[in-house]
Amino acid sequence: MSVVDPTALDGIAALRARDSVTWLGLMSGTSLDGIDGAMVEVHERDGAAHPRLVDGETFPFPRELARDLATALPTPATTWAEVSEWHARLGDAFAAVARRYADRVDAIALSGHTFWHAPDVARRSTLQLGDPARVAAATRRPVVAEFRASDVAAGGEGAPLVPVGDQAFFGAGPLPAVVINLGGISNFTWIDPPHPPVAADGGAANLVLNRVIATATDGREPFDRDGAIAATGRVHHDLLRAWLDDPFLVDRGWRSTGRERYGEAWADAKAETLSRLPLADRLATLVEWIAVTLERRVRLFVGERRPERAWVGGGGAYHGPLVAALERAFGVAVEPLDRVRHGVSADLREAAAFAVLGHEWLQRRPGSYPTTTGTPVATPLGSLWL
Repeated sequence: MSVVDPTALDGIAALRARDSVTWLGLMSGTSLDGIDGAMVEVHERDGAAHPRLVDGETFPFPRELARDLATALPTPATTWAEVSEWHARLGDAFAAVARRYADRVDAIALSGHTFWHAPDVARRSTLQLGDPARVAAATRRPVVAEFRASDVAAGGEGAPLVPVGDQAFFGAGPLPAVVINLGGISNFTWIDPPHPPVAADGGAANLVLNRVIATATDGREPFDRDGAIAATGRVHHDLLRAWLDDPFLVDRGWRSTGRERYGEAWADAKAETLSRLPLADRLATLVEWIAVTLERRVRLFVGERRPERAWVGGGGAYHGPLVAALERAFGVAVEPLDRVRHGVSADLREAAAFAVLGHEWLQRRPGSYPTTTGTPVATPLGSLWL
């Protein structure tokens, strides 16, 4: 906890005592689209958080920053000076978005940008950049951050982190239900109150799709907008079966993954095989693989139960063929999240969930569970900057 003025802690105690607190959730995902900001009003009722999305949008990274960030992921040549510079540079980017909302929020929940995440090694480690101190200084609002690092320190894998928010937003109505996220990597939250949520990463998603199309078009097309190209292709089931022979799909010990496993390197390793197919077939086969992989991961953790309802968020929610593949895999209608119908949009679901996670820290309630990140016990997450 970084505290410039110890008397400021009195303000935290006052926030905790209120019936309603307005949070700004900030996050940047592996797809490198920009910064999502979600302004969420959280009401305390019967010892639980009841959130309502008030405002929010995605702010694209400035062109120069986006270009640099796309090539800045850690390599053996990365220096500490570069890491330090990115911590400051991303902190300033988050602060610029936070200032837009500062006068309307009580506190900020900052996820940061994941530069490295290694949950499946002996000494688990994770690194999110984007200096919370800069956000706090720029807004004069308390900032709760380091959610992932807190979970890893407590013995969890540090992901997925949004299930507590998902349960707060979607825990009413016909159950069980599943909330799917299709960002750079896929993940899911299984909701069946009063039980704690169940969650895990599903595997590949937009990182692989985007890499394949960008490579095929020499960078002219960074992604398949709305899945228009994939919709014209056919699935090659021999490749699908080969890709499903993956230990990740049968090992409950791996709850999370990242671009280190299912990112650009995975797509590049399959480039020779994929190049024999028309681009539309490459994408259609990958789409089917992503959906089947995710469904198998859900069954691995929850058994043969089928959801009564399913929603999907993240950039992949706008990919029609991918949503259709999920419906085939799960045997249930999959609804892209819509703010009017569901209370939160596909683009802002994760940022809104981090706002709830900040509130749970404030109320000293768990942000992760053995059933979500694999932490040994239910654990509050986050650290405070004032």
